[in-house]
Amino acid sequence: MLVLREVRLPAAAVQPLLLEQVDRDLAAISAAEVATSAHLGPISAERIRQVRDDLADSPVEAVVTVRDLGRSVPAMWQETLKNRQSWGWTEHLAALEDGGDAGRRFWRQQAADRVVGRWAEVLGPENVHVVTVPPPGAPGELLWERFCEVAGITGTEWDEAPRANESLGVASALLMGRI
Repeated sequence: MLVLREVRLPAAAVQPLLLEQVDRDLAAISAAEVATSAHLGPISAERIRQVRDDLADSPVEAVVTVRDLGRSVPAMWQETLKNRQSWGWTEHLAALEDGGDAGRRFWRQQAADRVVGRWAEVLGPENVHVVTVPPPGAPGELLWERFCEVAGITGTEWDEAPRANESLGVASALLMGRI
């Protein structure tokens, strides 16, 4: 997640320099305080510099949300199934250990130390914050409260958005793996 304060985004200047998806995410807003995209996490230090430089008139901070691997591994596997990859569960786990294609994809996005390190290298450690995702069963507003604390914003009134990225159940995961 990228936190921008008092941002004025000239879409024409931002568009040619950023990754296609990041372009769409950032160019979709003309003025904002918070821009969020899962695509921002694993981008290279070079791309982070481009984002920072394109937003030179605005202070930029990054907030990286991190959840435990026990939840990240199955979630990422489910995402690969939804995106038409055919790795079985055991193949997926083996790739995490031996560096196979699924493993490289996983660690590029989920190695929090590397993600935080790249952003801190470019923005400075004082401008990068880590927020841990609460465990299952925690109050629904806890993640929001943690984010508000590090972002320096108040979030006293908010409506919880409906879950748009539901996890697959066992039957659905098995079906997706066969399709």
